[in-house]
Amino acid sequence: MQFVPSKAEDDIWMRDKGDHYEYISVYVDDLAIASRHAMGIIEELEKGQGFKLKGTGPITYHLGCDYKRDEDGTLAMGTVRYIERSLKDTREPTEQRDLVSSHTDHLWSQTITRKLTTHPF
Repeated sequence: MQFVPSKAEDDIWMRDKGDHYEYISVYVDDLAIASRHAMGIIEELEKGQGFKLKGTGPITYHLGCDYKRDEDGTLAMGTVRYIERSLKDTREPTEQRDLVSSHTDHLWSQTITRKLTTHPF
């Protein structure tokens, strides 16, 4: 597949496509793929390498973090679901419900967003 490990992180594999890079992040048995043509990589992993992948599609949740696209297409990362679960586990039911409903809408506005670049790590 011509992916090589990043010099900064062995669990991030990258492939130079000439005008951009493609990345596969590996954590135990969880993969996150950053590519203009992610479905091509998924097909290559399934058909060419024999992997059985589930949950393929645009990233929405991975390793405790939520992902979504901002209005301009920037990929945003946040911890809304993690915080909601933590509040649910630590609060009394009425206190938790009030706290979650008053803060959930504001959590995304407090996340740090970064545009994906075409440069290797």
